[in-house]
Amino acid sequence: MRLKFTFVLAGLLGLIFAAQAVPVGVGFWYHAPARIQKQKVTAVAFGIPVYNGYSVKGASLSIIGNHSRYVNGFQFPLYGYNVADNMIGAQLGFVNIINNPVKRKPAFQIGFYNQSPGRVFQFGWVNHGQDNAKLQIGLININKNGWLPFMVFFNFGR
Repeated sequence: MRLKFTFVLAGLLGLIFAAQAVPVGVGFWYHAPARIQKQKVTAVAFGIPVYNGYSVKGASLSIIGNHSRYVNGFQFPLYGYNVADNMIGAQLGFVNIINNPVKRKPAFQIGFYNQSPGRVFQFGWVNHGQDNAKLQIGLININKNGWLPFMVFFNFGR
């Protein structure tokens, strides 16, 4: 059992360090490693347990959470949250937050709690469209400039 664990750990570490030479980003915590704050990942970003990078064009996958300035693709944590400052694509997680969705580009959020100031599609238990979400489907839907400011089960933007 111990030998099997050693081989699995060695394989994972080899994969992590080999991934540094290709368009793959690996993060361990906030601002760790330091170079990740300037990296533009063009394929897959891995967070073990957290990925906190500059730009991801592709997939951002982590154990606990993802936080990137620019995302063009999707974010998925195994357990946890997603935060994107500028987003085109989808977020699938327990908590999803988009700070500034790119205008005229689609953004989707699927999770327990979703929050965005722009025109996105939200599917979850609690959806908070701070300005005017396109469509909200969930138990509680808050959309200040939407069809109704508060609605259960679904709400539309104007």
